[in-house]
Amino acid sequence: MKTVTHYRDKGFPLEAVYLDQKHMSKVRSFALDTALITNATELREDLNAFKIKLVAFVDPTIYAPDDVTLEKSKNPAYVEGNSSGLFIKSTHFASTNYSGNLVAIKSLQKCVYIDWFKTGEVYSYWFKNL
Repeated sequence: MKTVTHYRDKGFPLEAVYLDQKHMSKVRSFALDTALITNATELREDLNAFKIKLVAFVDPTIYAPDDVTLEKSKNPAYVEGNSSGLFIKSTHFASTNYSGNLVAIKSLQKCVYIDWFKTGEVYSYWFKNL
């Protein structure tokens, strides 16, 4: 709220506060960094009182742990999407450690891409995890 107060004190217009990937825990989808944002609900309510919108960065990739069986608790979104077959498959750029999913490197972490053509299942998965 320091930024909002500063803008208001200086008379600068402010319509929205954006949370980008720096605000995500370890740059992972569906996870805010609690060291930076201790209470997201309170932040949203405080901004709403000033009629300022809160816009969160949404990344279409999902962090992929190396060994799913050992890392389940670290990324349940990956485990659920993988077991439901919701990620893009590849025969050229896939690894057997990732169930044939297309694996890429983003922000020094391995990630997979959601297969948006599986509309019904994917939308349900996406909104559940938001």
